[in-house]
Amino acid sequence: MSKIAFVTTEYIPYPGGVATYVFNAAKALRILGHDAQVYVFGSQGPGEDHNSEVPCHQLSLRKYSPKMLPIMALELFRLMVREQIDLWIAADVRCATVMGLLPSHAKKAAILHGTDVVGRLLEGLDRLWIYRPLRHFDLLIANSEFTKRLAIDNHPYLVGRNIRTSLLGVKEQRLPCRSRPLGGMVSIISVGRKEPRKGLEYAIAAMDLLPDNLRTRVTYRIIGRTVDKDYSDLLERMAATSKARVEIMGAVSEADLSALYDTADIFLHPSVPTPRAIEGFGLVLLEASAAGLTVISTLTDAIPEVVAHGKTGLLVPPADPEAIAAALTNLLNDSNLMRNMAAAGVEHASCFTWENHVRPLLELL
Repeated sequence: MSKIAFVTTEYIPYPGGVATYVFNAAKALRILGHDAQVYVFGSQGPGEDHNSEVPCHQLSLRKYSPKMLPIMALELFRLMVREQIDLWIAADVRCATVMGLLPSHAKKAAILHGTDVVGRLLEGLDRLWIYRPLRHFDLLIANSEFTKRLAIDNHPYLVGRNIRTSLLGVKEQRLPCRSRPLGGMVSIISVGRKEPRKGLEYAIAAMDLLPDNLRTRVTYRIIGRTVDKDYSDLLERMAATSKARVEIMGAVSEADLSALYDTADIFLHPSVPTPRAIEGFGLVLLEASAAGLTVISTLTDAIPEVVAHGKTGLLVPPADPEAIAAALTNLLNDSNLMRNMAAAGVEHASCFTWENHVRPLLELL
């Protein structure tokens, strides 16, 4: 049994992708028989109340800012000297920037999620030519081939480094028993933060482009917390004037979200490419497939690595309401197609496990 430590600035219940990643990866390592634990810097973590499945240590409750980096470096140095760890894992670019500076007899790995590799922190360090943190790790794990290519394109010094792609996993979900009679009512959902890169305005516009006989069968719900208030207000205005039934919801509990998945038929994820915010993997799409929903998404970033177009879902060009409406029309007019894609999606999602994701990390030991 090896001792493995994740260092992160985000952890559950904070609703971020890094937080979800750390919990699931650490849990998978423990399932495989290793002593995995988590160390959290900053306020985006569990505080005193944390999930007992994975041991978690809060190193600081201060809200993260770049000014914290020297303090993080000192605290992490003390931690790495004090603890007998076989593998240290920097779960985000902030922690990688600090960990890369520090000597260690143990192996070190860093996780690349997508947006981080085009972020201003690494870009600024590259420009200064003083310190390139990703050089100082035994292994870099990219969550998709897209993220790996993006990292190498933006940081050419990574050519020839030990950087591997390991696709993320999905938690097992119960597949609801759904009947989809042709001509019946259809529930469409989008789940995620309300921010411009999600492209939700194009989805609402697409609802108005559906033929009348199909639009009356549809209820479209947008579920998630507000990140950009102006954008959220735009969605509210569009929903209020839409000819379709469009509901804008906030963040909901896990139980309520599970119930919404259980009653939904189509998962719509109209993501659009943006320079500083990357769809490095698209875990929410995999979770939707595992839950038995038929997926419609866009040809954005790493999404084609998760959704097999024409088999487990439909992919359309980004920022194209007409293409979204056409994809919806195909599914609404063909319940067998919807059912077959949903079944293929469940099978496809079952191939993605967190245990498989963490195996390249174990090869360092």
